[in-house]
Amino acid sequence: MNLPFWPDSMRLCFLTALVGVALTAICQSKVAAQSADNPGVILMPKQIYEQIPTRTNLSPSTAASVPSAAIPGTATLNGVPVPASDRTAEPETHLAPPMSAAYSMAPGIDQNWGLTDSVVLPQQVDLRDHLPTPGKQAQNDCVAWAVAYSTYSCQISQERRRKPTFAGDHFSPEYVYDQISSNGEGLTVQRAIDFLKLNGCASRANLDQTNRQATPQAAVEANTFRLLENTRARNLDEIKLYLHEGYPVILVVRMETEFRSDENDGSPYLWSSDSSSEVNHHAVTAVGYDDQKRSLRLMNSWGTQWKDQGFCWASYDNFDSIDVSQWCAEAHVLRIKEHAPYEAWMVKVDSAAPVNPFAPPPPPIRRHFLLKNDRKVYENGQVISPSSWKVDDLVCNNKNLFLLARDQTVYQLEDTGVGASWSHLSRAPLAGKKVCMMAAADSQPLHALTEDQNLYQFQAASATWSLVSLSPNASKPIDLRTVNQKLRVITNKGTVYQRNTNGQWEERTRLAP
Repeated sequence: MNLPFWPDSMRLCFLTALVGVALTAICQSKVAAQSADNPGVILMPKQIYEQIPTRTNLSPSTAASVPSAAIPGTATLNGVPVPASDRTAEPETHLAPPMSAAYSMAPGIDQNWGLTDSVVLPQQVDLRDHLPTPGKQAQNDCVAWAVAYSTYSCQISQERRRKPTFAGDHFSPEYVYDQISSNGEGLTVQRAIDFLKLNGCASRANLDQTNRQATPQAAVEANTFRLLENTRARNLDEIKLYLHEGYPVILVVRMETEFRSDENDGSPYLWSSDSSSEVNHHAVTAVGYDDQKRSLRLMNSWGTQWKDQGFCWASYDNFDSIDVSQWCAEAHVLRIKEHAPYEAWMVKVDSAAPVNPFAPPPPPIRRHFLLKNDRKVYENGQVISPSSWKVDDLVCNNKNLFLLARDQTVYQLEDTGVGASWSHLSRAPLAGKKVCMMAAADSQPLHALTEDQNLYQFQAASATWSLVSLSPNASKPIDLRTVNQKLRVITNKGTVYQRNTNGQWEERTRLAP
């Protein structure tokens, strides 16, 4: 293009604008391609979709009342069977408890109702503090973006009690899509769900962003985060309730022209049944709501130039019903994080009992603790945590029970004979630090992961903490949990370490046979 009379600065501005228009057109053509012959979502048959459980026809977990011998694959402590209570488990012993009708919520939000109590929702819920920056899909993988990048990242961030910042916090849509899509076609949500229940999801730390190839360690990381359960939301009220509990809701919506447009006029999106004849669908994620706006906040996978930095508001009127004839055809909820009530089982032998070589050994002492929806700790139906405390987590080994208080400090239960008392364990070098995650199992000591990505072990004999070094490289621990009664740590680089029986931390590079 010849611009003989224009100054160089004007030529540069003009050419920059021209390139911008061209790039916008290319991006819009990719979106349009998804909405034409290659839709991002294939709808499930209605009869199959309606078989997915809802929150009303799922009963609460009955693990506490079911004899352990009746539960296949039950874990053991000191050879004594106890109900499985690991946050995650490997395939050979995995036992996912059924969803209860009252779930755990994002840390800092209290949940104070049971199954039959009325629920008073706040006027606003916003899960963006637990979400990465909206990304941009490159093919028909919107389902994978909704389940992995949005839903997984959000729930694991809640468990880690901080905003997802590392590549190891951002769960990979490529890991899901590239393994279940053979020729670049769209997916049903159920196909992704089936994959995640069996294999779990890896983070982008274990993915080469240049060639989309997963590292050999990706399967080990993914196995740590297997999908526990899924339900469907039947209406707007249930969507809002799930959001209040910290669960993003995956929505399958119509690819209407105005919705595809990057432009945002500030008003919530409102679909009209006669505004478009297009029937292809796209997966987005509801991540909040606002009753004053009468709208759900949606997170998309079309980049930050779409609408409001990759988000948009969608009017409540779009959700008068969830049906294939309406704008929203399906609404799915995935449960990755554990929900209240949390259980902890302690099984130990009474060392104070007299030893009789001619008699059988004394029976083990078995104690069951429960962290309920009211954020209090119970034993035998009695509250044992101080009445003014809010408790976010509890774990135990075969000697002690530990809890994580709302202020992210750690306490240990002390049995005094006249009642329960608690010792404050967040002393130096943990003094002033916030504990994000903690874990203990069987005969393994308590470990705590702090907000500054340091891992500490509690030395019970001396009542002191020591810093744990995992490896000589510069990776930082960002996740701590138990898997099959073994302590497991994941770093910001997606590396998985597991504590062995001699107390050493070893890198896991493959799944157990």
